[in-house]
Amino acid sequence: VVGVVLMLASPVAVDGAFQNLLPAFTGLFTVPGLLVAGWINRCIPRQSMAGVNLAGSVLARAAATGVIGGLFASFLPVVSGGVGGLLAGHATSQRGDTQFLASQGASRAASLFGSLLMLFVPGLGLTRGGLSWMLSSVFVPSAPRLYALALAVVCLASSLAFVVCWKLADTAARLVPRMNARWLAMAALIISVAATFGFTGFGGVLVLLICVPIGLIPTLFATRRMNALGVILVPMALSLNGWLVPVARVLGLF
Repeated sequence: VVGVVLMLASPVAVDGAFQNLLPAFTGLFTVPGLLVAGWINRCIPRQSMAGVNLAGSVLARAAATGVIGGLFASFLPVVSGGVGGLLAGHATSQRGDTQFLASQGASRAASLFGSLLMLFVPGLGLTRGGLSWMLSSVFVPSAPRLYALALAVVCLASSLAFVVCWKLADTAARLVPRMNARWLAMAALIISVAATFGFTGFGGVLVLLICVPIGLIPTLFATRRMNALGVILVPMALSLNGWLVPVARVLGLF
């Protein structure tokens, strides 16, 4: 219901409409975790590096699952690589945290390749995913060879990001146990709310407050937070099936 309202009758001001989903995402995914972290006030234990033993067959299955999910995401609007990988994992009965992480990496790589392909096909120019949306606003592809160049840039940037994230994660693992978890969470909470207000105004803060109780459900009851992505998946599914307007009429939006 929140997603349908945001799509058709958003309280966010017109000058902040480009960030229409920001308050919903902040309320669903960011603020609930910070509230719980600030309330519990547990000390973060000292982190240790543990080796991962991933068999070749398990890695192959995780990669195949991720590629399926990534291709699914690259051809459907709104669905991201993370959501596509999650759906593919359910379809293939994927188990284990390590296998899940490996499949998510493959899913995002496949979704990037597929979404860029849709953008770079001459005469098609379909945008799928955030990267394609950002590129399409500043660049119009003119030749198929640019697709190969774009993929090369993505591969190079991903390789560099892998090394950087590895080092940053190691640094964070050493620094975070020395910090007060409650003060860290409260500082992040203030920044999140302030950023939401700065981009979307009072209307965005209202949406954030409405979404926080919904976001607390998976946080407090240990269910999947991915289900909260229904805020964009459900309205899009209704729109693709021609049911969005009838549902909006029932809700009194028209």
